[in-house]
Amino acid sequence: MALAPARAARADGPALVYDDGPELHRDGRFDGPLWSWPLPLVIAFFTDVDGPPPGRWRADKLPLDICSFQPPRTASFSAEQFRQATRDAARTWNAAEAGAGVRYNGDCSTGTRYEFGNRRNEIGFDDERNAVRGSRVAIARGSWQEFPAFGPTERRDFTEFDVIVDGQQVTGIPYQCLQSVITHEIGHVLGFGHSTTRGDLMFESFSPSDLSTCHTAPSAAERAKLQELYGRDRAPTVSAGADRAVTAGATVTLAASATDPEGQAVSYTWRQTAGPAVSLSSSGASVSFIAPATAEPLQFEVTATDPLLHSATASTRVTVGAATRPPAIAPSFASFLPGASGAAELGWEGSDGATAYQFCSYPPGSPTAQRCFDGSRPLVPIDLQFTPDTQGLATATRVFVNDVHQTSLSACNPKGCSPAGIGPLASGIRWPAWEIGFDYFALGFDFGRLQFTIVGVVNVSGPSRVFTLNTGPAADPNLARIRSCDQLSKGDVCVDFLGPGKQQYDTVTIVSTRDGTPTTEHRITVR
Repeated sequence: MALAPARAARADGPALVYDDGPELHRDGRFDGPLWSWPLPLVIAFFTDVDGPPPGRWRADKLPLDICSFQPPRTASFSAEQFRQATRDAARTWNAAEAGAGVRYNGDCSTGTRYEFGNRRNEIGFDDERNAVRGSRVAIARGSWQEFPAFGPTERRDFTEFDVIVDGQQVTGIPYQCLQSVITHEIGHVLGFGHSTTRGDLMFESFSPSDLSTCHTAPSAAERAKLQELYGRDRAPTVSAGADRAVTAGATVTLAASATDPEGQAVSYTWRQTAGPAVSLSSSGASVSFIAPATAEPLQFEVTATDPLLHSATASTRVTVGAATRPPAIAPSFASFLPGASGAAELGWEGSDGATAYQFCSYPPGSPTAQRCFDGSRPLVPIDLQFTPDTQGLATATRVFVNDVHQTSLSACNPKGCSPAGIGPLASGIRWPAWEIGFDYFALGFDFGRLQFTIVGVVNVSGPSRVFTLNTGPAADPNLARIRSCDQLSKGDVCVDFLGPGKQQYDTVTIVSTRDGTPTTEHRITVR
């Protein structure tokens, strides 16, 4: 890779010059004269006029974080195109397998424009500050610190780099050339000067009318030079496991295995690449999902990434066959949480072999009044609320007795359904006149001499209320306190249980209060 001083764009041709080379300031001084000059160098790495050593990022600064600013972006490219070009540039340099990495974090979370001297690495478009001079397309402007402070320099550490693109100069150029500009400038950020080899990414110019000059990846020589600067750090190897065949409704777990040549920790990311979409649940190297009823194969890809963002991918295929029998095991009640629909949600554990679920509810003692509906997940919003028929007085206590429904859930597939998994007694109240809205459940378990009681409430709407969970016999339903929940704001949940060894009663009472509103008591017979 031969390198030489940067040259201006030819007046008789369409070539554009990327930049004048990286511009460096010693010790982060951006408010005074340059302590280094713009550097059109004749060596592979740029440095100041005092000679080597080359500048580089310290290991504890890697991977290097970069964020972007959009205004005043040229209208020739969308915001997402600018992000994608930056994202791809980072991935390209990470594929060089050097001991450095670049992490693009999307648009900057604070600020409105790039700023020099804030110790944040930014990429954005030039504005009234005119950082990009003349007919150049962009500039990479950075700072370094020299060590030791006195005597021969032994080390130069970069402390910040900003990439500024001239929006007028890139207006109308092909997207590939925009990618080339950003990737070239990040090459400067990592420590490169310019090259005189036309096939190199760090060659000084490109022609928008000739896409072969808009290089978007470093050459083999440039990759080797980056490894010379930072050392070599190879990507991990990964396997997604063998292809497999499963039955519709089965719980499928895919497990990846990866090895990093340098022995570093590896993180895993799974995604589905083909077939009907399934809901993935990831845990480390593994991912699980419920196999849908489909004749179309499912394809999955796993990416293993080391700490410097070097990555490798592998894929696996899952073929789904039709179920041969209904699910055998009834779902087990598992959760009571706020839901996105504005009502609390009851959750059951999923059942192997299920492709759908049937939720049923009925008033206690009236199974013939049962109503049921089907769903794709073992998660059901409580749609059992009632509204009091009178407004009442703020000083009154309203008592509601057994205003609940018995719930159950069955696991189903095309061959039929499992036995019903019994759920809790559940209901809710919506009283707009007093801004009262909450859902609740209660459940009594009796297994011979082993007994326990579970009760819970979620405030789904309106101001905060104070909730108390009590229990007792029917004649004194507030005899014993299970828990005082204090104030629950919208979305807050309070759940507790009375375990074995505690006195168990047949009634649970949920009491709610708030100044200036009626007190409510919901009495539920659980056994």
